[in-house]
Amino acid sequence: MKGIRPVNIFYIIPYLALIALGIWYRLQIAPIAFLNGDSGNYLMPAYVKALAHVWHKGERPMQYLQFIYLTLSKDYGLKYTVIAQQTLSLLGAAFLIGAWLIFLRSGKKYLLLWHLMGYAMVAIFVQSPTLMYYEQLIGPESPCIFVMCVLIFCVTGALYSHMGIKTKALLTGAALFVNLYLIYPMPKWIFVGPALEVVLLLQGVRLYQLPKSWKYALILMPLLLFIVLVYVPEHIHKIDRPSEDRTYIEYEQMAYTHFDLLARDKSNFPVPAPVQDSLVQYYDEAHQAEPGFLIGFNSDRLMWGKASDLVNGYYKNNYDSIGHFYKVLNFKLATKYPVSLAISILKQLGIFYFPTHYAHKNLCNYPNTKILYNSTRALLPQLDSSLVIRLRPYPPNPDLPSYFLSPRYPANMEQAGVTVNEKLPFVLTEMFWFFRWFDHIFLFVMCSFFITRYFTGRLKQLNLVGLFYLCIFIYACTIAIVHSFDIDRFIVTIFPFILVTTFMAMAEVGEEWLDWTLPFILKRLKK
Repeated sequence: MKGIRPVNIFYIIPYLALIALGIWYRLQIAPIAFLNGDSGNYLMPAYVKALAHVWHKGERPMQYLQFIYLTLSKDYGLKYTVIAQQTLSLLGAAFLIGAWLIFLRSGKKYLLLWHLMGYAMVAIFVQSPTLMYYEQLIGPESPCIFVMCVLIFCVTGALYSHMGIKTKALLTGAALFVNLYLIYPMPKWIFVGPALEVVLLLQGVRLYQLPKSWKYALILMPLLLFIVLVYVPEHIHKIDRPSEDRTYIEYEQMAYTHFDLLARDKSNFPVPAPVQDSLVQYYDEAHQAEPGFLIGFNSDRLMWGKASDLVNGYYKNNYDSIGHFYKVLNFKLATKYPVSLAISILKQLGIFYFPTHYAHKNLCNYPNTKILYNSTRALLPQLDSSLVIRLRPYPPNPDLPSYFLSPRYPANMEQAGVTVNEKLPFVLTEMFWFFRWFDHIFLFVMCSFFITRYFTGRLKQLNLVGLFYLCIFIYACTIAIVHSFDIDRFIVTIFPFILVTTFMAMAEVGEEWLDWTLPFILKRLKK
């Protein structure tokens, strides 16, 4: 096809070898699931659906609940869920490779050097111990990472694809849909999504050679798919079970994250003084229990503990009234304490962008497997009891004992085939310095990229790497507003963007510097 630059097969073979290596590593890991405190909120709705054929999804996104339900097995428990998440990670690596190849075919000259960088990027991704842990954890982070890899591929193709105008339009439409889709299982994408959607729509409108029918389809089809596949199922469930429609969670998180600003303010507080005094007492307890947190306390202790229970009890579990309470607190934060709120947000952004001991953009930490196994074993009896309680309103199901998690879970680590592997995969062992200094590398490369764009007069031009940096910035602002970077998963989930953007920026900057310096060096060598 005219305009396509063929990719040398010898460049592709190492990428395939790295994916094969990622497969091999996962085959060494026993496909048993790990659970944390949130896992039950995803498991119970799927189990109730399997046994009672009714959805009780609570406030969790429907997509991941459906994912668990489809991969759940009466005979093998969560084995296929873990295998499915491992498979999605490797497919995500394939999409990252596709994005990198499209990026290199956008006019890059020093292909051997940039492919070597691409090999390093893929090696980091497919052999990351942290990602392997999240593949075994029951939670939406691993599937979200896959969806984010698909989004990176589609956005890269929408901006840089050389495979014809219609292919570019299809990738733009796919990016529009995937971007919208990501908002539900990953609520912290709520501000990035619309911003990226606007950029992609403008990109679609700029495809002047497209027929009008294609332009209409480009805009309407992603929206229609989103409504049919995501919005309607969620909306129907909310109509069917309005008591589970907790739409105020982000407001609740923001209120508790910045509760230190509200705790001592007695004026116009939306609940009586005794209730406020109890909330302050719970805040003080959280502050004393975990003072080492970035914001001085663990806000989840309030949101998922006695503070939230107190508010729910005061408003008698009326979700409209509870939501109004948290919105009032948010409004009070924004109008009465704008400077203090801004300082708190900037402090968290500084923690994210500048190297500190609080938060690390690191994929090279694998939690202690023994601790994970023991904590999971401790949670299983509670989940089995919770399942029995949730099924009481429904006719007895003879398959219930087959779905209990405790009897099926390996009795010990030897039986599970899980070992505490403190040695990193061999490629990562050689690249450990990269992870140890990655916070510094991320900041240095980002500054170098924007400085280079400024001095070449292209700072205001639409650029894929600049767009990705903007997405990371909006996402970081969202976390700083509603939560805290003490929670590792907030950084892990965005890591495909962080990793790809850093390597793309290195290639962009490297290309500029080689163009400037290489002729001079060659000229000196000829002399």
